Amino acid sequence: MEPRLTFSSLRIYKCVKSIISDPDIGQKDPRWVGAWWLGFIICAGCSIFWALPMLLFPPKIPSDQEESPAAKKKRLLAENQSVLEKAKGIRGH
Repeated sequence: MEPRLTFSSLRIYKCVKSIISDPDIGQKDPRWVGAWWLGFIICAGCSIFWALPMLLFPPKIPSDQEESPAAKKKRLLAENQSVLEKAKGIRGH
């Protein structure tokens, strides 16, 4: 299995190298000098492409341990009720 994989990989490398190595653009061609910024454009496009989905996430992802608004309201009402009962107890004595 390994020799077949190795020879297949070498065949693909040789094919790709022959395509890339002969771009038909010489060093005196004006396109040669003018394409230095193309890498920046490609990187910027990829960055924007991968950043857009990140904008869809909320600023803070709630964890499982956080209370829901209804549970928080119920807890606060119970705490206020206990504070009122303690205040009545102090005032009554």
